[in-house]
Amino acid sequence: MTRMKIGISAGLALVGMLLMFFSAPYSSFFLIILGAILAGIGLFGLSIVTIKYNELDWRE
Repeated sequence: MTRMKIGISAGLALVGMLLMFFSAPYSSFFLIILGAILAGIGLFGLSIVTIKYNELDWRE
């Protein structure tokens, strides 16, 4: 379960960062803002999972 939460959060952060990176040359502010929101949610989720499970048991 913990690995799934980490994977989802990291995936959201990666998708958001890639969306910001690839939409910047086209000056699409909507996509840049959407990417920033997705990256923020993903990084916030990663920090919550890390704080909540500071001793991760990878054998679960």
